[in-house]
Amino acid sequence: MARYHFMSRVRDDVGDVVDGVDVYVYIAGTTSAASIYATEDSIITTANPIVTNELGYFHFYVDDTEYDPSTKFDILIEGVTYEDIDVFRKGVAGTSGTSGSSGTSGSSGTSGTSGSSGTSGSSGTRGTSGSSGTSGSSGTSGTSGSSGTSGTSGLPNSSNNYTMRYSTDSPSGWVATEYLQVTSAGNVGINTTPTSAYRLNVGGDIMATKVYNAVWNDYADWFDVGHGIEIVPGKVYVLSKNGTVFQSSQYNQKGIIGIVSDTYGNSVGIKEGQIQLPISIAGYVLAYVEEEYEPGTPLTSYKKGSLIKMNRRDVILYPERIIATYLRKEKSVLWNNIEVKNRHWVKVK
Repeated sequence: MARYHFMSRVRDDVGDVVDGVDVYVYIAGTTSAASIYATEDSIITTANPIVTNELGYFHFYVDDTEYDPSTKFDILIEGVTYEDIDVFRKGVAGTSGTSGSSGTSGSSGTSGTSGSSGTSGSSGTRGTSGSSGTSGSSGTSGTSGSSGTSGTSGLPNSSNNYTMRYSTDSPSGWVATEYLQVTSAGNVGINTTPTSAYRLNVGGDIMATKVYNAVWNDYADWFDVGHGIEIVPGKVYVLSKNGTVFQSSQYNQKGIIGIVSDTYGNSVGIKEGQIQLPISIAGYVLAYVEEEYEPGTPLTSYKKGSLIKMNRRDVILYPERIIATYLRKEKSVLWNNIEVKNRHWVKVK
């Protein structure tokens, strides 16, 4: 026996979530109410219709001992019927793919050119003889010329990528090292292989006396989403009790994560291949604000991921929901090649 879960959300014509809506589940093509369950291990069926919660969500389970997995369902919401919903989601097995052909061998790279030999030093001049009469003193011998320096070996070249080499006490050679690598595109790897995604890749810790950055503004922390979501810089995102992340939909909402940033100068916590939000945690960020306010005005969440002025009572009762304070409206169309889109500067709390 297995139960299959279905979950969705109800929104109105402008995209706002709607709570308290009746949702009817029927066997497809009929007006017979389907047997549905509230949880995966419920013993008895739940009420049909279901009612959406404060976030507009509704969900239910169906049991494959009561319905054949080929069974489809109709869902009726406020007079609109969504037909032939496949809750069991039983796909058809695909055919095996054909084997790929073997790749051809790559050509060998050319060797680096040898460095030229150093020039020989010139001979020292001969000393002059002493004058006659009294015996002259012997002239001093000229000093020997110094030997020319040995030529260095050429740098290796493989697809126009370069690897730093260092000298040894042996006059015959240089030794290749992977400590520093530079690609033809100018990407640098220190103690690791450079990638095209970043200008500098470092395999280890970085220590500096001071680090300056005069352009970008805020500091971001990457937040795991875990599901497909529209990511809009400048919008406020919240986290529901069941772990779903979405744009804020009401004033002073619970579960505020923060503002998604596209102006950060530094960030931490990024995980390659995962869906994440770059949430601003310090500094100034461009955000969508309902209107212009006096600098320093406390802001909280509002509809469609925007920010709005927080009233005095809520500042006292819900200080944890102060997302930022207002600074000013950005009047430029572009800021450092980023589209402003009528956003405002706010200081993250």
